[in-house]
Amino acid sequence: MRTLKTLLIFSIALLGTGCIFVGTPRGEGDLTIFYTFGGQRCDAVGVSEISLVVDGTSVNDGTTRSLDCATFFDGVTIGDLAAGSYEVQIQGLSASGAVLYETTTPVAAQVIAGADNEIEVNAISHLGELGISWSFAGETRCSVAGVVDVGVTLYDPSGALYDQQTFSCAVGGVFWENVTPGEWTLVLTGHDSFGDPVYRASGPFTVQAGVASDYNVDLAWQAGQTTLFWTFGGSATCGSVGTVWVQVRDAAGQIWDEANYACNSGGVVYDVMVKGDYTVSMEGMIGTTAAYGAYNASFSTVANTSKEYVVDLAPL
Repeated sequence: MRTLKTLLIFSIALLGTGCIFVGTPRGEGDLTIFYTFGGQRCDAVGVSEISLVVDGTSVNDGTTRSLDCATFFDGVTIGDLAAGSYEVQIQGLSASGAVLYETTTPVAAQVIAGADNEIEVNAISHLGELGISWSFAGETRCSVAGVVDVGVTLYDPSGALYDQQTFSCAVGGVFWENVTPGEWTLVLTGHDSFGDPVYRASGPFTVQAGVASDYNVDLAWQAGQTTLFWTFGGSATCGSVGTVWVQVRDAAGQIWDEANYACNSGGVVYDVMVKGDYTVSMEGMIGTTAAYGAYNASFSTVANTSKEYVVDLAPL
């Protein structure tokens, strides 16, 4: 009975204080979270708002905060957290609410009662970077490849046009920052000094969040050699015909060549002609009069191939 009496007196004494303790008091502490975004302060990388989640894993405690970068630019202190283990996650948002940076996995934190506890959290970019450098059938020197400029067309993962520009070949490539992760589609066209698209490449390129995705794209030669010969009613003899007017149009109907050639040359040779379908019209001129003609004859050019066509002009 002596033992029970002692316990009863102890319990009454506790009740007299106005508090009832069950087990060991857990205590509370402060947690200071220092955060960076890609290793930089929020105001240096376009982050306007910080979304912070502190979630207890060993205790039923935590908080969710939305912080203004202008005020909380390098960190925040969360006071009076129950002692125990926590997980911390942050997101860095733009002024429009787009997620620019975030933690990919929760960061562990330990709160010790009565102590000032600190952790550092670095959120990585939610976006990625895409870099492209170019070469031409293995040749990196623009002058050797005969390329003056490169047309670049870029489509985002949804298929929408993202960028379309023409760059000097000499810059060697192009770089995009803060692009959405996913599969992008790129079309590159290398133009010669006449503006003809003599090299081309296209395909999907993957962008990963938080990293620079760099690719070298080797453009393939797109041109072939085409020779157009002329005859007059089946005869290769020019007779009184002095010149032959030639007009070549591409598949889009654009004039690719229009000129007068000496009839006795027998034809015209296009050493560099972009692959595709074309039409040609010719007139055999006697003085200033068109004595023979052929119109909208079709032919095609194949890359890395030499092709020849004969166009027979009929009397007009």
